Amino acid sequence: MNYAQHVLTHLRKDLRLEWRTKDSINGMLFFALLVVVVLAIAFDPASYPTMTRQISGGLLWVALLFAAMTALNQSWARETSNNVLDAHRLSAAPASALFLGKALANFLFVTAVEVVLAPIFTVFYNLHPLGETWKLLIILPLGNVGAGGEWNLLRGVEPAVSQP
Repeated sequence: MNYAQHVLTHLRKDLRLEWRTKDSINGMLFFALLVVVVLAIAFDPASYPTMTRQISGGLLWVALLFAAMTALNQSWARETSNNVLDAHRLSAAPASALFLGKALANFLFVTAVEVVLAPIFTVFYNLHPLGETWKLLIILPLGNVGAGGEWNLLRGVEPAVSQP
């Protein structure tokens, strides 16, 4: 097997596990929606529309990043249970293929949550997109890559550091 096949194998495994259990997606959606509702109550978009427009981008990212952390933790917790990481070390597959497969799967999970959350966020905060809204379609995935890649790296290194 070449490198791309190893990555696709890990990606398929994570997607199949998520399709069967739906743990990460359900947890992320529930948590993100909860954060959006709580922040909508706290910042009352109807009373302060100008302030709401100014801070809405940050509030969206807070909801997305906290939701993504829950999914990433679950994703790597599956690998640490039953010594799956030890079995991966014994296999011929490179460790970076596991990282890349996990990063791609988590990117897809967070993107799915963004597709659901962004319109709901727009309704809750009474936002009317101005200007070039197509840029949001570029910014959201780039934020996923940055935050998700870093979090995957930290979660992937953590089991090796925590072992004596």
